[in-house]
Amino acid sequence: MRSLLLCLGMWMAAPAPAQQEDSITVSRGTLDGYAGRYVLASGGTLLLWREGDVLVLQIDGGSVHPLVPLTESRFKVSGMDATLGFGFDAANAVDHLRLRQGGADVIARRRL
Repeated sequence: MRSLLLCLGMWMAAPAPAQQEDSITVSRGTLDGYAGRYVLASGGTLLLWREGDVLVLQIDGGSVHPLVPLTESRFKVSGMDATLGFGFDAANAVDHLRLRQGGADVIARRRL
């Protein structure tokens, strides 16, 4: 399986997660606030949207990955050894996300 960081030109094997962490419930309104298009410095695009009570991630038109909330603003990417967290600007609006996989962090800026 290709890694999320493949869109950065890096190849990293994504090991299966050891166990599912306990998740919390995040409101639909909060999930809707995270939905959008995020662009990496490399030009790769991450799309996020809500399906029911679940936020999902799609990378450059590839497969869709449900996100499991760990906190209000931090999620585990299902089926991958990766987490995703949201960052906020001074007005407390979501302006970027931070993707962490294999010890590497990448930032994607929100584009409306």
